[in-house]
Amino acid sequence: MQLHKLLFNPVHHYNPKFIPVHHYITKFTPVHHYKIKFTPVHHYKTKFTPVHHYNPKFTPVHQYYPKFTPVHHMHHYNPKFTPVHHYYTKFTQAHHFNPKFTPVHQYKSKFISVHQCYPKFTQVHHYKTKFDPVHQYYPKFP
Repeated sequence: MQLHKLLFNPVHHYNPKFIPVHHYITKFTPVHHYKIKFTPVHHYKTKFTPVHHYNPKFTPVHQYYPKFTPVHHMHHYNPKFTPVHHYYTKFTQAHHFNPKFTPVHQYKSKFISVHQCYPKFTQVHHYKTKFDPVHQYYPKFP
């Protein structure tokens, strides 16, 4: 898939079990509560903070890691991303962050295209994500 084709279609009810929201809308335009800026860096350490309305904006760049800016609607969403090339994810304990994650040391996300740092999203209208608790697993997007 070409890089300029990696624009993701907005969905109206995108509710993965990350945070307790009613309408987790992923828009690829500027949003009110949460903005993700992707910078072309090779090693980038990302700290996630919780939001009730989590609206990331994805930009097709050659090589990026997500940079999350703090917003006023963040509470208990606290996964940590370590700055490695294959982008391992370590999730910490959170109050309102309750997907079915078991304590693992290396949570390897499955990425497509450039240096395995693009998240793969299925182009669907109503879209729910379920994570199965395994020792080392990939997020499965239906």
